Amino acid sequence: MPSPGQLIVLEGPDGVGKSSLASALAAELRSRGRDCVPMSFPGRSDGSLGKLVYDLHHQSEDFGVASIDPTSLQVLHVAAHIDALNRTLLPALAVGQTVILDRYWWSTLVYGMVNDVSDQALGLMVELESVAWRGKTPDVLFLVHREVVGAPSNPSHSVLSDRYADLARKEGSRYRVVNLDNNGSFAACLRDALAALE
Repeated sequence: MPSPGQLIVLEGPDGVGKSSLASALAAELRSRGRDCVPMSFPGRSDGSLGKLVYDLHHQSEDFGVASIDPTSLQVLHVAAHIDALNRTLLPALAVGQTVILDRYWWSTLVYGMVNDVSDQALGLMVELESVAWRGKTPDVLFLVHREVVGAPSNPSHSVLSDRYADLARKEGSRYRVVNLDNNGSFAACLRDALAALE
């Protein structure tokens, strides 16, 4: 039976470079002989619930939906996360693959908080997703930092960054959380991430 795979997570506000970093990390680890799979929450694979939720979130009018209540939107994200966990992510880890995950349940909580979803509702969502993770936590979670020019002011980039930093302090006692500065060159950020994995 293969050893369980490694879970590497990238988190942070929109626009800090998580997706680019996930792709580059996966390519570099593959070049070193690792069986590595990049994934994202809620997901963008054709035919998946995650892709449907992503498209509904970003282009709701294309589905005839004028607007989505913030609590309902976060519930949709959690449903997509659970679907991806059960269909692809946990099975990949079970056969020994390294999974590089762009976003974690942190984003559900942080974006829910800044969009005024109630603490009680968010707590229940996180608890439900926690059950689906079956006790698995990241081997390392990179919290990516970058100043974003022209970042949306509502919710503001700085407020999101502060919420992520608060969560990193809380969760850092449960699993390894590494702050990753992406304000310089992308190559330097990638080197820092790879060094942290060695």
